[in-house]
Parts: sequence; C-alpha cells; structure tokens
Amino acid sequence: MVQIGIELEPSLCRKVFVLLTSKLDLYEEASVDDVLLCLMTLLQVDSYRVLFYNYSGSVESLFGVLLTRTSNFQIQYQTLFCLWVLTFNKLIASSIVRRYPIIRTVTPILLRTSKEKVVRISLSTLLNLLVDPETKKVNGGIMITNNLKALLQSLKEKKWKDTDIPRYLEELLNHLEDLVQEMSSWDYYCAEVKSGELSWSAVHKSEEFWLESAVNFNNNDYEVVRRLHQLLASSNPTVVAVAAHDLGQYALHCSCGKSVIEKIGGKETIITLLEHEHPLVRHEALLALKKLIAFNWPSLDPVHDFKR
Repeated sequence: MVQIGIELEPSLCRKVFVLLTSKLDLYEEASVDDVLLCLMTLLQVDSYRVLFYNYSGSVESLFGVLLTRTSNFQIQYQTLFCLWVLTFNKLIASSIVRRYPIIRTVTPILLRTSKEKVVRISLSTLLNLLVDPETKKVNGGIMITNNLKALLQSLKEKKWKDTDIPRYLEELLNHLEDLVQEMSSWDYYCAEVKSGELSWSAVHKSEEFWLESAVNFNNNDYEVVRRLHQLLASSNPTVVAVAAHDLGQYALHCSCGKSVIEKIGGKETIITLLEHEHPLVRHEALLALKKLIAFNWPSLDPVHDFKR
C-alpha cells in the first residue's frame, strides 16, 4: 500500500492496525510473518507510526511476539524492525522507554542471539533512544542500570562480518561512558524510577544514598514520590516490593516524608499490599508501614502548596 503511494485515511489506517495486531498471536508463524511484513511497510511512514503507537495494544503486541517467538530469528528481526522504525519519531523515542520495557527486552536478545542482522537492528534501536538530548540521560541511565555497558564490551571483542555492528557498538559505548562520567547516583535512580523497571540494584540498599539523596525526593512537586506510588500498582511483584521499600526509606530519612506519602494516599495503598499474593511484597509493605507509623518529632519542614 505505502510502496505504491496510496495514502490511508487515519480512520482506515487504525482499522488496518486493529486487524493486523489482532493476528500477531496466531499459532501459524507464516501468518505472523505476513502481518509483520505489512507492519514493516506501513511504519516507514511517520504519520502511521504515530497512529500505531497511540493505538492501545499495538506496541504491546510487538513485545508479546518478542517474548513468545524467541526461537524464530526472522520473526524476531521483523518485530525489532517495527520497534526500530518507531524510534525514528522523536516523540515516540522520548516516551517509549517510560511506557514499555524496550531496553530490558532488547538487552537479553543481544545476549542470546547469534544472528548479525538481529544484533544490528537491536543496536541501532538503542542508539535512536540516545539521540534526543532531553531524554538521553534517562534512557542511558536505564541502559547502564541494566548492565548494558558490560554486554556491549563483550560484543565488541567478537569479530563481525557486518561492518555496521562495530561502529554501532563504539557509538553506544561512547555515549554510555560519557553518561557514567556526568551522572550521579541520584540521576541513575531517577532514570530507573521514571522507566518503571525497578529492580534490587545497589542504590536501593545503600544507606549512603538515602542519607545524601532523601531530600531530593521533594523536588518537582514530589515527582519521584508520586511515581513510586504509581508503581505500587504494577503487575510485577519485584517492582511493587522495591517501590514499597523506597517509600519506606523516604519516610525514614526525610523529615516531611511521612506526611507527603500520607497526603498522596501512599499509606492506604501500602496497607492494602499487606494482603498481596506475593510474600516479598507483603514483607516490604510491612517494613514500609512500620517506618510510616513509627513515632518521630513533628516535621520542621512544611509541605508547601501540596496538591493531591
């Protein structure tokens, strides 16, 4: 359709995307292959990328393919190609990391695959996420916390027939090395929280971090605190457990932490987590609640103009 110059009206294009994405979970891999070929063509048009990205369930369907079709490298490549072309849109590249686990999905693919074209498209996708200066620090920080730098170093030691791969590896490593030099532990932490992909990285358990950085949680109308509260509703029990732990640490180390958490409804949410199905979530929720209700002297730092 796109190749012969026929433009689709937005309403018709949405219907096409609905039809195509509904068939990505078919058992027959030949049918999935045909669907992906259609998407690869359509998504080369920027206006169609935006429509696809904003259609609920579309990008999720691509991640579903990557998670379930791990043995078919051609389908893996075609799916990654769709994600790759999406990241050429600046707005999509700046928000996709916050909405979807693209870095955490691409990283293990790079670790496992032996197919050079899959490696090339994966590296190029990651590079696109570092183009925008406004989101480079956040996206790069997530790459670093996912140990991507060490993986890239090991890939660099291999011999590649595709001449683009060594160049992409060098570019990525240079970007990440620059970020390592300029980013603080607070920058790394913020990148992880904004991505929504919390894990038990060292910073969460670092007493030094909490003593130095707890007051930073009050910045930008308590943006990080609010984000942690949102993550208590995650379907990933590790994310929920880490978020509960961090809210407890904020309450413990910041004089106004308890009142801030209570005013955004965090205390009530943590209480509900005491009945969570996962034992680690229940454990961290209990520890956080203890810190929230423990006696301390009234806060000397007023919470100014707080809006729930």
